[in-house]
Amino acid sequence: MRKNKFRWFAVALWMIVIFAFSHQAYSGRVTEKYLGEANIPVRKAGHISEFMVLFWLVRWALLKDEREKQIGTGVVRDTDSSESVNGTETRVIVLAFLISIAYAASDEWHQGFVPGRSSSLADVAWDTSGILFGASVILAVLKFRASRR
Repeated sequence: MRKNKFRWFAVALWMIVIFAFSHQAYSGRVTEKYLGEANIPVRKAGHISEFMVLFWLVRWALLKDEREKQIGTGVVRDTDSSESVNGTETRVIVLAFLISIAYAASDEWHQGFVPGRSSSLADVAWDTSGILFGASVILAVLKFRASRR
């Protein structure tokens, strides 16, 4: 259980990092001074990478919770069985996806109250693309590992 507290602490810490970036007043104007025409692509890449990492961290914490729950209830699944691993992974990935999107939406809402910032559904879509990319990487790794067994 102690290790999972660390995992959820990492999730919370990353959410604070995202919040801190979102809370910077007039940040678009500031970064435009330094980045010029690269400002928009760099900022959108920031959306993608921030939420890809958030998804990975949430999945990491949830997967540990799911495994502890299975051990605690005496229902320990055979990790060599692709059916049980896929069922667990599917639940964890869907829940991590939903938590990450909920945070993305709440982060955009929060930005609407920051001077010089605005709230945008388009930015939630950029965040979601990072989440989807993160999920795709996880699924590709799992598929690769399964093919090596």
